[in-house]
Amino acid sequence: RRVLFRSASYRIDPDPRSHHVYKGTLKNGVITVASNEDLRLVKNFLTDPELMLHKAHFRIHLKPDGSIDGFMAGYQPWRDLYFGFAAGGPGTEFCIIGDVPGIYYLLKKHADADPDPKTGQNTNISATYYFEAVPAFVVAGDKLASSN
Repeated sequence: RRVLFRSASYRIDPDPRSHHVYKGTLKNGVITVASNEDLRLVKNFLTDPELMLHKAHFRIHLKPDGSIDGFMAGYQPWRDLYFGFAAGGPGTEFCIIGDVPGIYYLLKKHADADPDPKTGQNTNISATYYFEAVPAFVVAGDKLASSN
């Protein structure tokens, strides 16, 4: 069971990789965005530094209690996904995953977008992520620092 913290306060990350504006449509409580732009989000620098989705698409359901859930999809560099599995080295392979080389060849084989001009190997793979969110208070970092 996931715990979502309602009415919490969060500081805005000033990194421009986590700020995006998209145009979409709202119909029957569903926001739909079909974009040819990239989505870049800063993540965990040790295992999965950045989420990059080319040609990002979103379907977001607005719920009566103010929460949302939905899907974001696009084409993700498959080597970025592989890094998340392989960065832990032998300890991760032996204790958690079991077959890091197999994951490498699986991602490479099923990559389905943006071929490299020299090799013809696709550099991106289709990816879809599910998300949930609840209302929160957002405070600019400089305002938060000045209120202390």
